Amino acid sequence: DRTTELNNLAGGTKYTYLVGAVSSSGESDRSAALEVSTCAPAPSGLVSVSQTTTGTVLLWNAPAMGSGSAVTGYVVYRNSGVGTSVDVVACNGRLDVTTSCAVSGLSGGVEYSYQVTALSSAGESDRSVAMESSTAPAQISGVSSSVQTTSSITLTWSAPTAAGAGQEATGYIVYRNDGLGGTSMSTVGYDGRGVDVPTGVISGLVGGREYEFVVSGLSAGGEGDVSAVLHQSTSPAAPTALRSTLQTTTSIALAWSAPVTEDGASAVTGYVVYRNDGSTETPTRTAGTSIVASGLDGGKRYKFSIAAVSDAGLSDRSEDVSVSTAS
Repeated sequence: DRTTELNNLAGGTKYTYLVGAVSSSGESDRSAALEVSTCAPAPSGLVSVSQTTTGTVLLWNAPAMGSGSAVTGYVVYRNSGVGTSVDVVACNGRLDVTTSCAVSGLSGGVEYSYQVTALSSAGESDRSVAMESSTAPAQISGVSSSVQTTSSITLTWSAPTAAGAGQEATGYIVYRNDGLGGTSMSTVGYDGRGVDVPTGVISGLVGGREYEFVVSGLSAGGEGDVSAVLHQSTSPAAPTALRSTLQTTTSIALAWSAPVTEDGASAVTGYVVYRNDGSTETPTRTAGTSIVASGLDGGKRYKFSIAAVSDAGLSDRSEDVSVSTAS
């Protein structure tokens, strides 16, 4: 038999071989020397350093090389996210000795298994120890506003799907713009880290202003892609300068200043006048910025406040004004 297999060699090492023929008369002269390198050892320390909804960045340690052929590149393999076979080429770096790889084309909320090999002129090394890492949650969908006030907006959304236990969203972040037409969505309007309920209240807003919002999900895999942008207006600011312009024995005339509504925000469509006679509060709807409260008792003090109405909701109330009818 003129073939043999040599085992227990060191990876990344050049060996010198000579062959001699053996017969009953003895051993022949040896052949010319043949130098052959083993493949590189398997890379080590494979880790995921960042994850998104559709990708992850991997790092690993280059194998320790001896006298053998130098490493010329690496190949990263992954599974499908549901099976155990790690046979999908995630990164083909055959001519790249960089010990990192950005894997793309993944699904959100899925745990993947990865292995990496080193390449040299001698061939492909053994695979590294398998490493499991989850992607960040899938993109949030179904974002809507459920309640609007003068200074806050309550959003709800659909929880992202996850492939298995441990990949579920563990919290959420809502980002907003400045409400003045700015395109930056860097302001955190709601930080729901550790709160897995798909709703959040964004406070500290300005009445009569339209804001833009996006939502992302959080998990052990990182922060997922943000949702589509939601445009939503706060309800109007409170009316101002509420005053009485005339009092009779049975009526009180009121006037006020309309709140400012910014471009893009829901316009004021009317007002609600609240009248309190000391025991009962009575609301009255009106379209303009004045009203005559009639059917009152003479010589009696009444308290009034005003709220503005828009498609976004009811504003905060104005400051109260106390006025007496004539005797």
